[in-house]
Order: sequence, then structure tokens, then C-alpha cells
Amino acid sequence: ELFGQDVQFIVGSYLCENGKGHNIYEAARSAMMNIRHTVSNKSRSKNNPLFEKLCAIRERMAASPQYDWNIDEISTELNVSKSYLQKYYKNHFGISIIENIIRLRLDMAKHLLSETDMSITQIAEKCGYSSYIHFTKQFRKYVGTTPTEFRKNEKNVGTRTVLI
Repeated sequence: ELFGQDVQFIVGSYLCENGKGHNIYEAARSAMMNIRHTVSNKSRSKNNPLFEKLCAIRERMAASPQYDWNIDEISTELNVSKSYLQKYYKNHFGISIIENIIRLRLDMAKHLLSETDMSITQIAEKCGYSSYIHFTKQFRKYVGTTPTEFRKNEKNVGTRTVLI
């Protein structure tokens, strides 16, 4: 039970057309995002335009995490103070705006590391980081490994053979 709602989901691994498996982390993350979205939708107040506007901004952030998202600009757009915005966002979504942006950027980076041969510098820039060093430090802090090690491990996962 989550926030008074019965929630059921299945997490697993599956193969797509090219034979490359998707890991349990990605499946679990997707399931949790769906749960959060469902619970948020059910708990929305029809009389709360700020919540609706924040949901729209979150969707824009998810679509373009590389954009230079700025709390000053968001608070101006919503016509609320920075401190109220940050408190309201954290209370309703369980994560700060900055933390949410970082996670979205790093998810994008992990996808690019796994699916492309772009250089780490190119990926850092594409994900909105102006500094390769900052990107690498943040990646290591949140993911637990460097981007290079992550890419190497992802490529090794794709080449494993499972004997049944």
C-alpha cells in the first residue's frame, strides 16, 4: 500500500528486438515513476493551479534535462518565492528540484553511455554539463562508478552468455 492506494507492479528483465536486455534497475525506476505519477494524479487538487503548473514543468524537465533549469526562472514563471517553490516541490514530489534535475541528467547520460559511442565529453555537454570534471564527479557520486567504468560494465553485460 502506498499513500493509501493499493499498488502492484512487476519488475523484471526483458529482451527487445535487437536482443539487448534491459536491466532490473531501469524496469524498477520506470515502475516507480508510474506509481508516483498515478498517486500524484489521484491526490491532485482540482483547485490547485500551482500543482498543475509544476507537473507541466516536471514534464518539460524530463523531456529536456540538458536545459539550464534555474530555480529563479521557475519561481518567476510560477509567481512564487524561491523558498516556497522549493518547499512545495519537495513536499509534493518527495525530491528537490535540483536533485530531480541531476537524476534526469544522469539517467540521460547512462542511456547515452550504454547506447552510443559518443565521447564522455560529448555526453557531458549533451546532458547539460559545462564541465567534464563536474559531470564525472557527479556521476561517480550518484551512480557509484565513473562514466568510463559504467560504459565498460554495460558493454560487458551485453556480451554475457547465460547457460540454461
